[in-house]
Order: sequence, then C-alpha cells, then structure tokens
Amino acid sequence: MAYGPWDPPRIGLVSDIHYCEAPDAIGRHYRLAPATLQAVVCACREIRVAAIVELGDMKDQDDPPDPARTRTYARRIEGLLHEAGVPVIHALGNHEVDCLEKPEFLELIREPAGVPAGAAHFRLDLAGVTWLVLDANFRPDGTALTRGHEFWTDPTLPADQIEWLERELAAASAPPVVVIHQRLDLDPPNEFAVRNSAAVRDVLERSGRSPLVVQGHTHVGDARVLGGVVYYTVAALVDSTPDDPSWALLETGRGTWRIRGYGRSPSFEFPAPRA
Repeated sequence: MAYGPWDPPRIGLVSDIHYCEAPDAIGRHYRLAPATLQAVVCACREIRVAAIVELGDMKDQDDPPDPARTRTYARRIEGLLHEAGVPVIHALGNHEVDCLEKPEFLELIREPAGVPAGAAHFRLDLAGVTWLVLDANFRPDGTALTRGHEFWTDPTLPADQIEWLERELAAASAPPVVVIHQRLDLDPPNEFAVRNSAAVRDVLERSGRSPLVVQGHTHVGDARVLGGVVYYTVAALVDSTPDDPSWALLETGRGTWRIRGYGRSPSFEFPAPRA
C-alpha cells in the first residue's frame, strides 16, 4: 500500500488490536494481529506521523486466562507500536484488565513524557493538540474493572473524572481531543455504551470547545456529530489483515481537520476544535 505525504501534523489512530495466540474466531485474526499492526507502523513511519494513539484492547487473553502469557502479548504489541519512533498515547480498554490488575498492566506500557507514572487518565499537550485521555473501566458503583471483575458491559466514567474533564476542557490551550476506548455517542441499553455517556456528552457540549472524541470498542468504524461534538470510532485492527489494515490518520491544521480512514475505518472532515 502506498501513502503520499501531507503537510499538516498527522497522528495515527489504531484500536482493538486484540493480540493473543488463539485461532481465528468471530471475524478476528488474533495471531495475525502483530503482522497487521506492523503494516500500520510502517505506514506511520513513511507518513512521518507526530504520534500514535492506541485506543485500547491492544491484547486479548487465552482460554483459560494465563496472566503470564497475556503480559507477553502486551509487551509484544507495545514494542511494535514504539517501532514507529514517535510517542504512543494509550487508552485502556476492557481487555487490558481482563486477567491483569490495572496497575499491573500500566507497568507494561510506556506513555509519552509528561504523563504521570501509572496514570490511566491524563492530559497531554502534544503535536499542537490537548489530549484528554479517559478511563471508563469502572462499574456504576465506582468499583474498578479488574482481574476477575471485568464486567465489560458496565463501563462508567466516575464523577471525579467527569469533573476533571470539565476543568481540563476549560483550561485547554490547544484544540482538545478526548480519547477513550468505550463509546460515548451511544446510550444504554447498548452494551458498548459508557453507562453515563449522556452526562459526559453534556460536559463536552457545554464546554463550547467542539472537541473531537476518538474511540473504539465496537470494532465497526463510525463517524457522527452530536451537539457540535465529533465522535469518530476507529474500526478494529484485529478484524483486518496486513494487506488492508483498519486504522485511521488524523490530519490537524487550521480551520478544517480531516480523518483519513483505512480498511474499514471511515474518512471524515469537520471544523477544527476550538483552541
């Protein structure tokens, strides 16, 4: 696959890599995931992206689960992502905590400089963007989703994190992009929706910043605008193959931003978030 050069800053977006040594199932090519990711990383090097955003579920698990093996899956994917030679921003998906404790997984990844050690949600100013990374791996009662208590259909953004998001949107000095694994543009009873997604959208809309939200989780690419907020869903890499990998390229700039979708990810143009 040939990629041409573009002038605005560019950021690679990839989601739902789901690497493990399991046979293909439900349209997922688990064992092929490293090779498919390698194709994306090669494209990112060729395009000279400023960063890569990995939107969660970078690894899967065995049946029965084996924490030692799942750590090797995470390390392999993390190593491949960093072969691009640029900062890698991670959002935590539900599979990050399927058979590992959250702090245990966080020790396996390397966030960019400026991110506090062990942080699962954070602000980062990079490549002319204020990145606001969220962690919805909590149940409605505030219990963290973790090994033995994953309950992937229960993702909820805690109240203190919603308050943090509101403050950070107001303080952002660059166009804001919200990063999360689970979907904020859907509502329960959809099992892929953040349980309190309506409350989070209310904060995003009231901010007046028209932020971009990038997300994954459903494996199907999507792009829509709700209340002046753009919600872009990257299609799952694990459902694709090295000759046609699913990922996306965010091109920032003045006035209009563009997301170029590859594989099953859609392309979309929209006004830039307000700085």
